[in-house]
Amino acid sequence: MLGALCLLETALVQAGQPIVPVAVTDQLPPGIGPNTGFLYFGYGSALNDAGQVAFTATLIGVGINSTNDTGVFSGAPGTLELVAREGSPAPGPGSKIYREGFYPPGLSDS
Repeated sequence: MLGALCLLETALVQAGQPIVPVAVTDQLPPGIGPNTGFLYFGYGSALNDAGQVAFTATLIGVGINSTNDTGVFSGAPGTLELVAREGSPAPGPGSKIYREGFYPPGLSDS
């Protein structure tokens, strides 16, 4: 079954802007590695006035297991970037790592 994350905003649709898939199941996620894909999308998503998106996704593929199978992605459609991944080092001092439990991401309009 093919799934897609398409973020719609009424104002964009009314202005005649095309509806663009942001991410599709089995698509290669940015920053994860070869032979991986998006399994499904969840935990909410965000869209700002600049057309940028943020969302969480569960991952599948080579090297992915229950300790590193969730990520947060952000950017404009076609230029997504990995923001955070479960099991990866978190920024800042110390040796902290991201754990499961990413909440719906938010974005500012700037």
